[in-house]
Amino acid sequence: MQAISRENFKPSSPKVLVFRTPMGGQTPIPLKEPNQPQPQGGYRPHIHGNLAQWVAPAITLIIGIVSIWMVRSSRTADIEKTTTDEHTNGLITAKLDPEIDKLNQRVSKLEGQIEQFNEDRKRSTSLQLSGIEAQVKAARATKTLGPRDIQRLGKIVLAFSESKDSEISDAAWDALRNLLNYRSLLNVQDSPTLHEEFTVKVPRGLEVSAIIKSRMKSEGGESSVTFTYPNRLVPADQSFVYQPINDTEVLTRQGHPYLRVITAKGRPIMLLDGFRLRNVIFDGIRVEYDGGPLIMEDVYFVNCTFEINPATKGKPAASSLLFAKAVLDKVPSNLSVS
Repeated sequence: MQAISRENFKPSSPKVLVFRTPMGGQTPIPLKEPNQPQPQGGYRPHIHGNLAQWVAPAITLIIGIVSIWMVRSSRTADIEKTTTDEHTNGLITAKLDPEIDKLNQRVSKLEGQIEQFNEDRKRSTSLQLSGIEAQVKAARATKTLGPRDIQRLGKIVLAFSESKDSEISDAAWDALRNLLNYRSLLNVQDSPTLHEEFTVKVPRGLEVSAIIKSRMKSEGGESSVTFTYPNRLVPADQSFVYQPINDTEVLTRQGHPYLRVITAKGRPIMLLDGFRLRNVIFDGIRVEYDGGPLIMEDVYFVNCTFEINPATKGKPAASSLLFAKAVLDKVPSNLSVS
């Protein structure tokens, strides 16, 4: 026997031998497992479901019951809290009401004292204004009050004339009119009539040297006024003006330096509302101003009587107060109210 050389031997991987079914033979039939015992009673899993299918609805039901209980508990707590709050509020109210009643009584007493104080103060103010009015009337004969005294009293009266209390306001306006009348009495020494020769209108041919467009009313019967001015001429922009504010007629060249208005007959009343006045002297005339538009440039009121009226009772017009202040403070008077 010939020996096999080691160098020629090579190991090979294992092989699996498969024996085919003999031709014509049958495929073996797998063995059946023995029959399982069937559950006894009424529970059948394929009909009633398994345990997981029963647990899920049970948990849902429990959660629903717990939620309902929590809602009812919350509502019960709210009701109990509301009842407790109402009870607490009732206790607080029962304790505070008597104190509030006492406080209201004290406030009522204080209000009564304030009302009494206001009444006393109003009475005192009315007496003070009446005293000023009486003092001014008494001083007319002797002229013991000077211009500065009138200015000082005028400031007091002007302040009270704006009072909302009609009694005080009426008393203030009465005193104010008397102050204006007295002030015009003192203006005699400042009037240009002391050093000017005033005559009636002098014809000057076709040249217009004076334009007078006034408005007046009469108190009982026929009344009239006379206009006089110096018989000399000045440039038109220095001459007197007595025209409605909206009047467009003007002097072109020359005019007279002053215009003097005096009573000619009856009891005339010159109306100032709506006029422009320059270098005009009202001498011994009643004048009336109701708070309308008015322009005054170097206007003199000499020994006049004033009818100056508030816009409504107890609530004077600001323009009327400005007019009164202008007359009381300075001679001649200047004012511009639109």
